Amino acid sequence: MPSLRFFVVLLAAGLCASSSCSLWQGKFGRASRNTGPVEIVDSQAAREQRLTHPAGGREVTDGIAATVNGRVITRGESREAVAARRFLIIRQERNPAERRRLLQEAEREGLEDLISRELILSEFEKKGGSMKAHYVDAEVNRFIRENYNNDRKAFLKELREAGVTLRKFRETREQQLIVSYMQSDAVRNAPPPTPLEVNAFYQKSIADYREEGQVRLRTITIPKSPPGDFVSTEASQRALATDILRRIRGGSAFAEMARQYSGDSVARDGGDRGFIGRDTLRQDLTEVAFSLKTGEVSDILEDPRNYYILYVEDRRYGRTAPLSEVREEIERRVMQERQKKLVDAWLDRLRRRAVIRYY
Repeated sequence: MPSLRFFVVLLAAGLCASSSCSLWQGKFGRASRNTGPVEIVDSQAAREQRLTHPAGGREVTDGIAATVNGRVITRGESREAVAARRFLIIRQERNPAERRRLLQEAEREGLEDLISRELILSEFEKKGGSMKAHYVDAEVNRFIRENYNNDRKAFLKELREAGVTLRKFRETREQQLIVSYMQSDAVRNAPPPTPLEVNAFYQKSIADYREEGQVRLRTITIPKSPPGDFVSTEASQRALATDILRRIRGGSAFAEMARQYSGDSVARDGGDRGFIGRDTLRQDLTEVAFSLKTGEVSDILEDPRNYYILYVEDRRYGRTAPLSEVREEIERRVMQERQKKLVDAWLDRLRRRAVIRYY
């Protein structure tokens, strides 16, 4: 089986055409139409190839996922587009329902990325664009250098194990260069953020620049097998925890529910553990506690021994970085948002002019 590292670097090499893709954000160049790896030449032959061979010259044997102006996107391409994400989701997500949801979401996003890619590549061809071969070679070499310590044999070995040809990999990198160029061109006239915009973004996102500090936490612990209780079962204890959570969300006081039902050491105090930092509880419980808003109650959590319900009663924040310290980062974030909106609007215009069919 190909290594996990290969799937991760293959994902990094994948083609992300939509502005929502994390690999795209913040990676704009300042290319102009007449410089860099792009050359405007007569590409009539390429356009004729796409019109007369709508699947790009390959045989369609695995079904059609969508067409863009008659150009076929196969289900196989759609699966390939999310292969790395599928691998990571299957490997990391243990909950079957959540795994299915994530896989379906990845497949939808993958198809939409392919549609956006096709729209961008078609627009590039309409402009008579052509990518210089030596720039593609340089990009492939850069990828090998950064991900394989310049070990071409190791790179080719993992390509073979994944069933990807060098020609296909090179084609993907070429298309990615084209997409990046076209996106950069779409935002090259974006104005820089103003001081007013930077300040407004800082105020809106101030929580991002504030140390999280501590939370005042209350807990309810329901043992799956209470000591000395030979009647209760794990299922009945789960039902009890579910009923307690329902009553709390219906208005019952968390502290009273903790005193009455909790089986942990702070039950007498209404489940109050005081203000805690990230080094107090187990990591899984800590992550949930610090993700809750003040006054928010968690869903039912569990481990092999207990069910848990958490409640964040209050919060103490740490130091907030002043605007002067984070101005450059905020300017980048504001610029990224602006560029994303410009690319989204550009893609929307391309979509409105295209004929897209889903199958």
